[in-house]
Amino acid sequence: MDRNVITQALGLDMVINPHIYSVCLQGGDQVLLCSDGLHGYLSDQCILHLIDAYSGDPDMSSFVQQAIKCGSKDNITVLLLSFCGN
Repeated sequence: MDRNVITQALGLDMVINPHIYSVCLQGGDQVLLCSDGLHGYLSDQCILHLIDAYSGDPDMSSFVQQAIKCGSKDNITVLLLSFCGN
């Protein structure tokens, strides 16, 4: 249960091997980037509901407020990317 242990960091004398994933996105796809202060406190269903309810709204404070209501005392970072390509 070492979920909060930093396993890689810049500035160390060791070689960093980043985890790289490739995903093909289509128009209308969305990607949520968030810290464990959000996803550690909200269920996947709750996060999906928030995305559906607030899609297109640049104010992500509803995500932060919901995580705080669910007990988050951690820092909360949320970024929702919407792909508009073909």
